[in-house]
This record gives sequence, C-alpha cells and structure tokens, in this order.
Amino acid sequence: EKPAELLEECHRILRNSGFMFITTGNTSSWTVRWRRQKWDYFDLKLGHISFFNPLSMRILARNTGFEVVKIETRSVSLRDKESASWTVYRVAKIAAEALSLPARLLNRGHDMFVVLKKAV
Repeated sequence: EKPAELLEECHRILRNSGFMFITTGNTSSWTVRWRRQKWDYFDLKLGHISFFNPLSMRILARNTGFEVVKIETRSVSLRDKESASWTVYRVAKIAAEALSLPARLLNRGHDMFVVLKKAV
C-alpha cells in the first residue's frame, strides 16, 4: 500500500551493503501502450495498487536509502489468449517475441526486475 514505508523498513532491517530484489510491472512498457487498461498489472484483484517504471523506481530507491544496482525489463504481451482468436493470438505472440529484445534494451519490457543495495 505504501511502497516508501515498505522500502524504508527493508532498509532498516537489511545489513549494511545488503541487497534487495524486486519484481513488478513496468508502466513504461510497450505492453501498457498497446493494451492500455487491459494490462494485467492494472487488475486490482491481483493486488497491485502502486505502479512503477524505471525512473520512478530509481527515485523511490534514492528516497529510501538504496542505490540501484540494476533495473532490467523483459517481455512484451500484446494479447491475452482468452480474448482473441487462435490466429490473432498467434500473430500477436510472434510480434511480441520479435519486440522482446528491443523492449529489453530500451527498458520497455512488461516485467521489471530491480536490484537495490543498501547505501552505507
């Protein structure tokens, strides 16, 4: 609910130079641009009520005493299997696979993996 408070508590209990790993969705992803409100991370039933991108994650880390070691994003999702015909889904899947490497290189992937280090 309150990401800054959570990270502050993690900072407090981590040893000096300890690491923290976070996975979350990336609001700067091409998936969000394509799927908009149908992006699965926007489904509040899944428990996500705070949303991040690489920049906001860097700001949150800095404000809570962490340094960012790495932020990487991966994968693109253009269609749900349930919401499209088999043919449309397969074409979207192939397009998403083709976009995965550029999305990762440009931090536009759907999922974000963050490594933080407790600043000493």
